[in-house]
Amino acid sequence: MEEETTVATIVCNDKLQSTDMLRLCVKSLEADIEIDVVQQLIKHINLHPDESAKMLENWPWPIRIYTLGGFAVEIDGQPLQFAGKTQKKPLELLKALIALGSQGISNTLLAETLWPDAEGDDAQHTLAITLHRLRGIIGHDVITAIYQFRLSIAGLTFEVLSTTCLQGQTN
Repeated sequence: MEEETTVATIVCNDKLQSTDMLRLCVKSLEADIEIDVVQQLIKHINLHPDESAKMLENWPWPIRIYTLGGFAVEIDGQPLQFAGKTQKKPLELLKALIALGSQGISNTLLAETLWPDAEGDDAQHTLAITLHRLRGIIGHDVITAIYQFRLSIAGLTFEVLSTTCLQGQTN
């Protein structure tokens, strides 16, 4: 006998403002009410977290990067896995971006950090290739190129981690 599954149908009233919907979703996640349904709703209507949602562990972040207690990457809630050999340099690039502050990091600094023995143009070329590979691995536009040859990590996950660490220090 086959098991029946129920799929939640989400109907949104056009009059319901996205700020109201966000507030309701945050309250539901805080109270652990229908977490799976709320996470599906957030993804379906493309809600973006505000300050109140940044600290929610169960917010459906598309990418989570853990750096304390071991380095780990999750994409859509699943651990990052490689079909073949682990691509070390793209992950080293991601670690360097995080360690160097994640915002406005110069390409020159990254190239010198990751390939200290390479010549200028070779290091820049290798950085461009490694950045392309990292974007392919992650599958999201997380690494953004900023004008004047600087890189940044887009998203709020790092702010959440930083805030959590700071709050832990004050207690």
